[in-house]
Amino acid sequence: RAKSSAVAMQSLQGMFAGSNAALLQQLFTTWREELLAIRKEKAETGRNAMAERERRKFEGTLATIARSSDKGIKATTLYAWHRCVVDKRRVRDAEMEEKMKRAAVAMQALQNMTAGNDAVS
Repeated sequence: RAKSSAVAMQSLQGMFAGSNAALLQQLFTTWREELLAIRKEKAETGRNAMAERERRKFEGTLATIARSSDKGIKATTLYAWHRCVVDKRRVRDAEMEEKMKRAAVAMQALQNMTAGNDAVS
């Protein structure tokens, strides 16, 4: 019986030794998987945070462009209005100058006619 008990003990020790190795292997595998999951989660959190920063930055840029565009549209409109006023003044001044030249020619012709009439009388 003692021999059989010793064989049983050796058998149990062998089984436990194999079980310990398997348990240790399982522990390291699980630990490694957990570390990888934590790293993956941190990387994903970092990517999400970076994507959020980029989204906010993009929205800020769009808002700046919109404000700038609004100012640009106002400035362009004001400039176009100013050009219309200036062009209209130039046209009006040119028309007035033309009328003045015609009036001067008519006055000269009238003076020539009256001077001719005074010489005849």
